[in-house]
Amino acid sequence: MFGIFRRKVAKSTAQLAQQPLAIFQVQFGIPVGFWQEPFVLGFFGSMIGTLANIISNGRLSETDKVLVLEDTFSKLSNLNGKSITGHFAKLTVENYIEPHPEIPVNQDFLLGAKYGEYLTFVLLGIESEIDLEIVKKVKEEIEQLDIPTDPSLLQMKLMMELFINPLVDRFNLENSFDYGADVLNLIMKESEYLMNLK
Repeated sequence: MFGIFRRKVAKSTAQLAQQPLAIFQVQFGIPVGFWQEPFVLGFFGSMIGTLANIISNGRLSETDKVLVLEDTFSKLSNLNGKSITGHFAKLTVENYIEPHPEIPVNQDFLLGAKYGEYLTFVLLGIESEIDLEIVKKVKEEIEQLDIPTDPSLLQMKLMMELFINPLVDRFNLENSFDYGADVLNLIMKESEYLMNLK
């Protein structure tokens, strides 16, 4: 796999994965220990892997997949992406590949991985892959609202349920989330980018 293709995939992946992080950061900043939190590692590791696979049409080698993870984690965190990827890989092995019978699975990591994958599918509009109960619940809530249907509303509400709220709970943040102009502009920017990607 030529490096130029991998770098293009990494760039597009980082642009997409940056959106939920940017929305969280606008409201709460980045808490201490954010990039060591298992839920965060599971969420973004899963999102990065899913996005990279879709964007590359499954054409990344195993080595390139790791490099995309490292590049994207570096861009998202402004820290050592290789170190973060190593922590993510360790949790992946412990919870998926070689679970130890005497060591309980890390439920936060598993939940983050599931939510990261599902939010990616929601943002990309891949409805056939979505069967999470929380997604159905949010869709039903939106249908009950007396407002025109807007795909960005589903994205916004699910970003709250699958990403913002779990982080508020884990970092004991004051949940005063405000759908202000900055946040809505980020969501609209993301929606336009995703529509162009399809």
